[in-house]
Amino acid sequence: MNRTDFQHLAELRVREAEALRQAGSLEGAYYLLGYAVEFALKACFCKRIAQHDFPDKKLVDKAYSHDLERLMEISGVQAPFNNAVGLNPALGLKWKTAVVWDEQSRFITSLAASEVDALFEAVLHPADGVLTWLKTQW
Repeated sequence: MNRTDFQHLAELRVREAEALRQAGSLEGAYYLLGYAVEFALKACFCKRIAQHDFPDKKLVDKAYSHDLERLMEISGVQAPFNNAVGLNPALGLKWKTAVVWDEQSRFITSLAASEVDALFEAVLHPADGVLTWLKTQW
């Protein structure tokens, strides 16, 4: 997997999530949209380590995670993200909504439409969305 693969997967998961949402499969839409954020963070991580230096094993091991907070920390975009939140607090609020997602979401059998809508808003908002911002960094 490389940076381009993760970028492609992030965009693919968004399209799939949107299709599931339109079909009324809210739980599946929620689950896949979270993976779009994970893959975007992994694309940022790939950008970070695409150097001529051999990457630190502990850092690489941490990348094998579904934990969005951990991935934000190791992706190399935490400081720019914090700066962006300083200029746009709405982005920080959207992150607080998005970061609730985890891979255990696959076991959710019932979600309110408002919860799914909140994640879509947090991730895809054109000005303040987490994925919208991550795309500027990947």
